[in-house]
Amino acid sequence: MIKAIAVISRAAIQRIIRGSQKVTPRWHLISIHTDRDNEGARCGPIVTPESEPVLKAIGCQSTLSLRFWDISKLDDEVKEKYPSAILFNDDHATQVIDYLDGLKKEEEDSMLVVHCFAGISRSGAIGGFACDYFGMDYLPFAESNPCIMPNAHISGMLRRVAGMTPSDRKHWDDENGIFIPKFTNTEGGEDA
Repeated sequence: MIKAIAVISRAAIQRIIRGSQKVTPRWHLISIHTDRDNEGARCGPIVTPESEPVLKAIGCQSTLSLRFWDISKLDDEVKEKYPSAILFNDDHATQVIDYLDGLKKEEEDSMLVVHCFAGISRSGAIGGFACDYFGMDYLPFAESNPCIMPNAHISGMLRRVAGMTPSDRKHWDDENGIFIPKFTNTEGGEDA
């Protein structure tokens, strides 16, 4: 059973793999990569045949590796400038949902770790969606992942493919396509 969700950067997952940063003893990983970042640096997959035994040895129970860019549309201008750009699509969303469905069956407590290059937008969208999909309280997730700014295209597509409409989810702002935590004030009411 997933008890916590951590959204982290590529640098943080690399530190975990090298052993210089610790993570909970039992965890699962959604790894998001591109072929390069905006500055042209190589950003291939973290999950490789070479890294899988290391990941297992440090408590990673399962992995899902996805390749897509942090973009909201794939128009002609983007295609011309970046021919290898990949927009998050229904297939990606289905893979994420299927993976999360598998994690729902887990009986042992564990953590879900989601990483992308910066640990802000793509991983923030998937982490926020997973929080809602698992029915977890959004406040602890938001407090432990304060720097996320979920990609609205990814969040919206995940919700659409999962059949989750904005009106039936308490932390979704349909107009802006983002997750919004509801905080309880000291008088017991909600603050937006």
